[in-house]
Amino acid sequence: MPHRLPTTPPQQPPPPHLHPEIPHPQPTPRHTPPPHTTNKLTAELSQHPHFDRITIHTTRNLTNITIQTTKELHYGNSGKPVPLTGTRLLLITLTTSRTHNTPPYTYQGPRLTTTHHMTKIKGFALTDITNNTISFGAAFTTNPSHRIIRHHPPTTLTIDIIH
Repeated sequence: MPHRLPTTPPQQPPPPHLHPEIPHPQPTPRHTPPPHTTNKLTAELSQHPHFDRITIHTTRNLTNITIQTTKELHYGNSGKPVPLTGTRLLLITLTTSRTHNTPPYTYQGPRLTTTHHMTKIKGFALTDITNNTISFGAAFTTNPSHRIIRHHPPTTLTIDIIH
């Protein structure tokens, strides 16, 4: 008695489509690359009873954070001075992780704003945004005493300016 190999059943035609003018959905390939996502960057300012807060959130991991006082703030792409008024200025520089095919950031937040309603922060600006470096500037009338909080996963940075 000869040995028979199992056979696959014949392919069934797709079910009839109810609307012939709408194309029938095609099956997706098995190995589809992930969709092209954008990297989001947001910055928010808020006031609390004992401190003013700057919150920066990015979709990439923060690898390095530098906060330093400076006499002047300049935009990174043009070199023009940032028009923030205050006797003390802080430059906040963030470095994020990056791969060779990382898409650019889309930024949501204040690009240049004055904050008359806040106790310590008098102005805030986005000064530079490149592939993996982001810079913000903040203006104060007195020397800012601050604390830094890094959240886990390391994509959010909170800076509290104590009153």
